[in-house]
Amino acid sequence: MDGYESSNWYGLVGPAGLRKPLVGKLNAVVVDALNDPGIREKLAQQGLEATPSSPAEFSEFLRAELVKWAKIVKDTGSRPD
Repeated sequence: MDGYESSNWYGLVGPAGLRKPLVGKLNAVVVDALNDPGIREKLAQQGLEATPSSPAEFSEFLRAELVKWAKIVKDTGSRPD
């Protein structure tokens, strides 16, 4: 469809109210893993590209995705079956 873009992405989310120190620790472990050359190579072999981010950056990305997909649903008249 003209004017629309879609891509696959993967991310980690947790329950609301997860303590910031724990979020920070989890993020640091995931970022370290995604920056490991061996892991990056394995992901690349599967056609995936790692783009580590901070919790704030990922939250902003999720907000933007919600806005984008809400507009697509509205513009196309999509309805759940």
